[in-house]
Amino acid sequence: MANRIFRNGSTGLAIWLSTILFPNLVLASEPTASKLPSVLVAQTSSLSLGNSSFLKLSERFLKHDKKSFTGNFGLKGTHFLTEKRSDVESENYSYLNGNLLLKDKKGDFDWSAEMVFELSSEIQREAYVGAPEMFVRLNDEDSGVRVSIGRQKRTWSELDESLGLGVWQPQLRWDYLNPIQQGLTGAFFDMKFDSLDVTLYGSPIFLPDQGPQFQVKEGRIESANRWFWKPQNRLRLGEDSSNLFYELETPKVDEIVMNPSLGGMMKVDPEGPLEVQLAYAYKPMNQFFIGYECSGCVDPLTGDGTAKIHPMVVNHHVFTAESRWVREEDRFLFSWTVDRPNDPKIPSDWGGSELRPVSIPGVGYERKFSLVQFPSTLQLFYFQELRGGRIGGGDLSSDVESSSDRYSFDDLLSASLSTKLRQLRSGYLELQTKYAYSFKEEGSWLSAQLTYQRQAFSAHLGFDVLGSNTDPLSSEAGLFSRYRSNDRVYGGIGFVF
Repeated sequence: MANRIFRNGSTGLAIWLSTILFPNLVLASEPTASKLPSVLVAQTSSLSLGNSSFLKLSERFLKHDKKSFTGNFGLKGTHFLTEKRSDVESENYSYLNGNLLLKDKKGDFDWSAEMVFELSSEIQREAYVGAPEMFVRLNDEDSGVRVSIGRQKRTWSELDESLGLGVWQPQLRWDYLNPIQQGLTGAFFDMKFDSLDVTLYGSPIFLPDQGPQFQVKEGRIESANRWFWKPQNRLRLGEDSSNLFYELETPKVDEIVMNPSLGGMMKVDPEGPLEVQLAYAYKPMNQFFIGYECSGCVDPLTGDGTAKIHPMVVNHHVFTAESRWVREEDRFLFSWTVDRPNDPKIPSDWGGSELRPVSIPGVGYERKFSLVQFPSTLQLFYFQELRGGRIGGGDLSSDVESSSDRYSFDDLLSASLSTKLRQLRSGYLELQTKYAYSFKEEGSWLSAQLTYQRQAFSAHLGFDVLGSNTDPLSSEAGLFSRYRSNDRVYGGIGFVF
């Protein structure tokens, strides 16, 4: 029975649950709307400094050296060119958004805090806040050691970061086409030895991806966000159909947050023309594993079914080897990432999103040049996902085609061009274009944005067009096919300070 229930809807279950931030989820038992907030609560660990002369605060906090507060506020409007898919969605959205960055330096200590937000002026539930970075750092010039505590962004994998794969660092994903990188949270120890840079990382806590807001109302899953993949709400039994409801088994906060991580990174000759970088971590996956319980879930009298959804944290081993070669105006990237999840060990009568070991080879190229006297930058990327055999799972796991939900694409060829059409004395006019194609999905994405900035004023206008020949409910479906109805035009104005 569960096979029939989840054959078409399971691909959506992982994508809408694995992209939300989970510390404060509360699900009401009565059949009333229960909001599931995805507002980031950034937490940091602490380090005991003791009485070591290396870390004497009286010597390190000498004077106020430099403080900066930068950011932007803006208004953005988006119009989707296709009809809405449900009553809670809309064809027009308007947002107040912004990015705030505060930095300060005193002696050998510096700290940084970054916040981004996007608040809908029309839909109450469409409110998003994130903290990509929030850390304090000690720079000891004598020993060449830097110690950072908090949430900090690092380039663990340039390919992963450039394409927004989300293997290494969690992301703000309320807009799937424009994910925002967030740093890992914990303690970072950086050491420099001649032509070798070494980073060690450890943390007792975990903060996952943050995705579209949604709510559970009378057993239905709803969201006003067009990037939310709504699961099916009808159960087909032969020629008949009945209602399909959902219950979300909310984990405890400590079951999500209190998950440790350990990792490190090494860069060989980071200042030379040929740089080699190796990175490894054992940490929780940024996306949740979705288990479902549907043994005897159909009411024999009404024929209605109720599936229980169990979001779970699963650890994985991640290793990346990258090499970057710089030659005058050309820059080449060679990357290979291995991602091996642990067995989630779910009960035998559960189903779940499949987990498979994945290898991700990829290449990148960047060139700076003049296009009809306009300064331009061309970027090319390609990667392909190579999957291994299924890892663990219950008896029904092979019937749930949702392992690829951890990645937006199985393969991707991406080309982007950024051109400054006019350099002004106190600003610029820039055109950014991008085209991406997935061979397996037979889907593509065309994007363009024109940005004008003069002193503290900025304005932008752009569009996104998605297309695919793949059925959005098939096992081959990815981002392009699931959201091909999200063609849009958008524009906005802002104030930069």
